[in-house]
Amino acid sequence: DSENLVTGQQLAAGFFAPLVVQVSVPEISGQHEGLAGVSVEIDDERLGTTDEHGRAELSVRAGARRVRLRHSCFGPDGRELSEVMVLEGQLNQLEVLSDIRLYIYASDPEPDDAADGPADDREPGEAPTFEPTLV
Repeated sequence: DSENLVTGQQLAAGFFAPLVVQVSVPEISGQHEGLAGVSVEIDDERLGTTDEHGRAELSVRAGARRVRLRHSCFGPDGRELSEVMVLEGQLNQLEVLSDIRLYIYASDPEPDDAADGPADDREPGEAPTFEPTLV
């Protein structure tokens, strides 16, 4: 560029290495499904986003790196992984499982099917029973 080197000037050089970040959603079957749209930050710099397979291929400086993943499943602050070692001269892989968020909604109780007529286990005049239904 436009910088000139001068006698006695010290230069610092760093090595870059490939880093593959794989973010997956755990499944009941034991298999994992890739999570698309996860923003990947290395040392506070956004370097990429995971694809439809939950994979981001990056080139980063070798050494200890701080990785932050941002996606709604990781909450408002994302997930930070500190001291991720990236070694020069080899393919570095980082596999992360996403958090599972389970939402349960309770609906209004519905009367038993037998509530329309007398039930075998219900006394005459006894009120029908209700069971909550989860949706």
